[in-house]
Amino acid sequence: MIQTPADESAPRFSPDGRWVTYVSDASGRTEIYVQPYPPSGEKFQISADGGREPVWAPGGAELFYRNGDKLMVAEIKTQPAFTAARPRQLFEGGYEGPVSSRANFDISPDGRRFLMLQAAGRREASAEIKIVTNWFDEVRRRAPAKYWQSVIPASDGRKVKTKNRAGQRIQDQNPTRPEDSRQESHRLLTYRFPEIF
Repeated sequence: MIQTPADESAPRFSPDGRWVTYVSDASGRTEIYVQPYPPSGEKFQISADGGREPVWAPGGAELFYRNGDKLMVAEIKTQPAFTAARPRQLFEGGYEGPVSSRANFDISPDGRRFLMLQAAGRREASAEIKIVTNWFDEVRRRAPAKYWQSVIPASDGRKVKTKNRAGQRIQDQNPTRPEDSRQESHRLLTYRFPEIF
């Protein structure tokens, strides 16, 4: 359907099936074009400063595409002749780009909402810093007694004796990461964390 020396991709038919939009680097950078279907030899450049991922509005009166992080739109008229208004920016955001030549966003059937993809956990960095003082006291206060236990170093320095609050011996064990414990008067307090906060 489109055979030129340029790299052309992402074709999409208009809702009435009479026009096809696509991406081409014929100008030296990727731009959005429209041509009639069946092909007549005419083609119309829609984007003015680069573009990718063209998507028709449900009614065919607008053509959306992305330019970097910007979502652009151009108003389209096909009668009495094809004309395209100068593209304008709708909004900008750090949404996921395409993983292939197809667009990675879509438009609701009423043309009023957009479905965009955003990587999980991608948020603006917060300037707020929270400092928690007396952290162990806060854990003791919030955690029921059954969720913490005393760990007393054994005399050989290799094992620890674990006792609960009632003083009953639970087990001897080898500490795997002693640097993670806090020593308080030769007693190490370790915590098992359920959903206590």
